[in-house]
Amino acid sequence: MSSLLLALVVIAIGVLATIFAFASMHLIPFSFSSQQPTSHDARIIDTSATLDMINATATKDQQSLNSTTSRNEYNQTKIMISKHKLIADLAISTQQQSLGLSVKQNMTENQGMLFVFSSESQHPFWMKDMKFPIDIIWINSNQTVVHIEHSLQPCKSDEDCQVYSPDVNSLYVLETVAGYTIKYQVDVGTQIMIGGSCDSQLP
Repeated sequence: MSSLLLALVVIAIGVLATIFAFASMHLIPFSFSSQQPTSHDARIIDTSATLDMINATATKDQQSLNSTTSRNEYNQTKIMISKHKLIADLAISTQQQSLGLSVKQNMTENQGMLFVFSSESQHPFWMKDMKFPIDIIWINSNQTVVHIEHSLQPCKSDEDCQVYSPDVNSLYVLETVAGYTIKYQVDVGTQIMIGGSCDSQLP
């Protein structure tokens, strides 16, 4: 019996030694794994690079828009109003709408600028930085004239610059040369036809 017991003890010690050696061999690599970049870290690095690329592209697009505006290049559309056709520059972006016709030195009666807004509202206008007088025509989503301001003069100063804000909603605002609405008998209720085969169609 003593010999059998001794043999069992020896076997048990051998098994325990084998288990300890096996566990030690597998635990050592894990103790250093935290010093290596994980897959999550790699995704952060890739995302940062992507954001830099997006920012660079956005900057390039903004520079392109500034260059386009400075050269007075806009998409255009045809407008039929009281049987008279004109070609209007489309002011769609925030920058284009902020500058308006201040980018032009003059305009003919066959030209205009059409402001296209994302929703109907009481859109206010003023004559800041303008070089010539104009008529302003507010148009609703049904392409019907809802308000007109005639022969507005450029502001003499920013402090003395009146804001024109009709009490009706509009989706479009058309700016023409001064006297246009009287000459072509444009009034509240006049139907406008917007759109044509120019550089772009309206949304």
